[in-house]
Amino acid sequence: APSRGLAAAIAAGTPFVVNLLAEGQRGMVGRFGRPATPAKDGQAGQGEGRYDPFDGLAVERAPCGAAIIGPGSAWLECVAAGDVTVTDHRIVVALVRSAGCMSLPTAGMSLPTAGMSLPTAGADGPIVHIRKNGLRY
Repeated sequence: APSRGLAAAIAAGTPFVVNLLAEGQRGMVGRFGRPATPAKDGQAGQGEGRYDPFDGLAVERAPCGAAIIGPGSAWLECVAAGDVTVTDHRIVVALVRSAGCMSLPTAGMSLPTAGMSLPTAGADGPIVHIRKNGLRY
């Protein structure tokens, strides 16, 4: 939704990372369902009233400095090229600048321009989530 802090952070031209979690990381999805809250004192960690979904995770950094969740995930470093707002949702159109895999098997869909491949769906493949309707998130 446009009112979320993430929407403001992904302004046109601001680099960001899309993490593609492996099926075995499905339990991690809920960590990112609620917004992060910054610490009042500027300290890292889970202070009073603070929530950081990255706390306790193995994190690498993309060339732009954004977090890559690993091991087991693939990532796309993107830069926003524009956006479209429809009712209370915002769709960001982005260009992929770089990509990589963190310890994933290399069978499946080939990305020849990036020189990498993503696994097919299954136990080690990426999570595929399809909502039955838009009434419940």
